[in-house]
Amino acid sequence: MKNRYKVLIKDTLFFGVSSFGSKILIFLLTPLYTYILSTREYGIADLMNTTINFLYPILTFAISEATLRFAMDKDVDNTSNLSTSLIVIVTSTILLVIFYPIVYSLNNEIGSFWLFFVILYFAFNLDNCISYYLKGIGKTRAFAIKGILQTIIIILLNLLFLVVLKIGIIGYLISQIIGYLLPIFIILFKEHIKNNIYLRAFDKKLFKRMIHYSLPLIPTLVAWSLNINIDKYMIIAMQGIEESGIYSVAHKIPTMLTTILSIFIQAWQLSAISNYGQEDEDIFYSTTYKVLDLVSIIFCLGIMTFNKIISKLLFVKDYFIAWKYVPFLLIAAMFSCHAGFLASAFRAAKKTFGLFISQIIALLINIILNFILVKKWGTVGAATATAICSFVVWFIRIVKIQQIVKVKVKLGKTIINYTILFTIGFVQTINIRSMTFITIVGVIVIFIVNIDTIKNIILTIKKIIKV
Repeated sequence: MKNRYKVLIKDTLFFGVSSFGSKILIFLLTPLYTYILSTREYGIADLMNTTINFLYPILTFAISEATLRFAMDKDVDNTSNLSTSLIVIVTSTILLVIFYPIVYSLNNEIGSFWLFFVILYFAFNLDNCISYYLKGIGKTRAFAIKGILQTIIIILLNLLFLVVLKIGIIGYLISQIIGYLLPIFIILFKEHIKNNIYLRAFDKKLFKRMIHYSLPLIPTLVAWSLNINIDKYMIIAMQGIEESGIYSVAHKIPTMLTTILSIFIQAWQLSAISNYGQEDEDIFYSTTYKVLDLVSIIFCLGIMTFNKIISKLLFVKDYFIAWKYVPFLLIAAMFSCHAGFLASAFRAAKKTFGLFISQIIALLINIILNFILVKKWGTVGAATATAICSFVVWFIRIVKIQQIVKVKVKLGKTIINYTILFTIGFVQTINIRSMTFITIVGVIVIFIVNIDTIKNIILTIKKIIKV
């Protein structure tokens, strides 16, 4: 058990080096984006990224998900695995090019950015596939190096294109594209992964096995993408793309939380698959989940406490109002990460239908809530709907996962913790005078309620370090 935690901690550190520095440094560029890009430009750029996240599982058959899973199977040839995946990605990109005349005829403005959209789509999928492959074959160090390179490249190019050359949204998109592609090509040569890429290595039998695994994930990933992005589409339809740009900037602060938690989730996904079926799997899951839950609540409340101060530092001009949307987006980010943790068990057991059920139910609720709340409360309503639906996904999965592995949850503490969390989110959103006092009291109550769990976590960490 202790060795498993050591492996989990080691992988978390590698993913941390890759993701934390890059996400935080790019997060710190938010003032630059809000100063140089108009709310409309930022809205268009975010819409492109949002649409790519929606399209990629459909057009690629979610092949990158299968790339990771099959890279960890000893009976699968890595060359065939990677080559098959990349051929699917290239084919889907060519298919996307064909749609240009249709898109341009429907909307000239979006059509004028179509070339950037297609290249960004390809770059995103290439990065996604290679990243999953590196994790699957155990090259977490190379994955970390790739993340560091991406950070350096994107920051330098942002400064060049936005500050020096001043080419606005075009420079922003070019920075993203090169930031994806250049590190990938460096890693392909440095780690000799290019030797695993051959057109003739496409394996029809393996392709069928991979598709059999990934097909059930397509509606799940699409529903997931819609769940986290339907609010943006509805804001654009009901409030305008400028308001969507402000809302997208508001997501930058929750990114601090998701960055920290997603680092762990990436490492956990590998541990969940490699330890699937072990006798003490229930204990391993329950202990790890308990730590994740408490740590994420503490981080969430910590960011909420300083939300307005952080917003003043990051959001300039017309963007400052975004601070009101942050509390519920933080809660949504936390439950989304919890749901991601639980998803690992479904993937390890290859029972992905449960993931689809949770997403599709939440999606239907999300659409209804967005339609009602955005109409009534504006963009704050979208943030509220997102938080509620992320909670629904978590709730369904924590119930369904018991059929695969028993994850013990202390109901009393959970109800208290989450009630306080939603209360503080609501208080901050409506901006009452005593919100700082209520937030601090909430933090103290959660600390008292969970004091025994905190002590156990500290003792467990000490034991692991000593071994």
